[in-house]
This record gives sequence, C-alpha cells and structure tokens, in this order.
Amino acid sequence: ANCLHRQPIRRIATISRFLNTINALFLIVVGAISFLGAVLHPLDGAFEAALLSLYTVGFGGILLRYELRIGAEALQRDCGFLFTFGGRSAFLILMANLCWTCGIMGFVGAVVTNINAALN
Repeated sequence: ANCLHRQPIRRIATISRFLNTINALFLIVVGAISFLGAVLHPLDGAFEAALLSLYTVGFGGILLRYELRIGAEALQRDCGFLFTFGGRSAFLILMANLCWTCGIMGFVGAVVTNINAALN
C-alpha cells in the first residue's frame, strides 16, 4: 500500500484506465457469449439469461466508452456518475453482480470486476 503513495497520480490513473478498459472488453465478450448460449440453447430461464447478458454487454460498452473518452460530453450529461469515484465504483459493483448470471466466465468476470470496484 505504501508503494501506491509514492506513485505519481497520473501513472495510477493510466493503469486504472487500462485495467478498466480490459475489464469492459472482457464483460462485453462474456455477455455476448452468454447471450448466444441462451438464444441457441433455450432452456427454462433462457429469456432472463439473454436479457441479463444484454445488460452486461451494454454496461460493458458504457464503461468502455467512458475509458476511451468516446462522446465524453454526452456521456457526462447522461452518465455523470461515471465521473465520480463513488459512482464509478457503484456502477462496477452493479456490472459485477450482473455477471453472476453468465456462467463460469461470468463468475470470473464478477470476481475481477468486484476487485476492480474495490480498488477504484
């Protein structure tokens, strides 16, 4: 923990941004695979699984858009909570909890995203 205090804030922000980008891409992939699984192999609860998978993809896309600064003005207007530490952490926790429904890869995504939220 002490080594973090000695790091320049810009370096920490760059590392955080990189990790959030990787996290967002992973969640988009997990959500897409889970959605395809729910659609191609419909069982009981497939509709709910497909819907939650779409939310995972969409929220991953929002996080990716934030980290890549795509349409930052519109994003700040519509998703201003991402521009605060508390809001971004709460959003990451929401994303992590959606991942629990996406199978084994979703479990990994949920654990990683919860750790990301804690470090955020």
